[in-house]
Amino acid sequence: MRLVEDIQAREYLPANAEDDEPSHPKPAFSNKNGFRGMQTPQTTRHRVWRFLHHLQGFEGRYAARVVAVTGCLAIPAYLSEVQWWNEVDAWWAVCVAWILCHTM
Repeated sequence: MRLVEDIQAREYLPANAEDDEPSHPKPAFSNKNGFRGMQTPQTTRHRVWRFLHHLQGFEGRYAARVVAVTGCLAIPAYLSEVQWWNEVDAWWAVCVAWILCHTM
């Protein structure tokens, strides 16, 4: 993901641009990888947006699904009035759901 952002931020320069005098001035800044182009904003709002944007991808949706399924199935284990959880070994439901999510 970071590599794609860095490549998109590069300024297009023809192969012989270093030898010839450029018709436009070069930017006076470069990002941390040395590429010329726009700097990535480092504001908190942009970091939150980038995190939420990443969650919209396949990996983010997959992780949210696994957390939701295993979390909902494991809630009875933390309730003190639920005794059947240990009596019927219901923790296996969490394990099986986790394995099934990983195999799909």
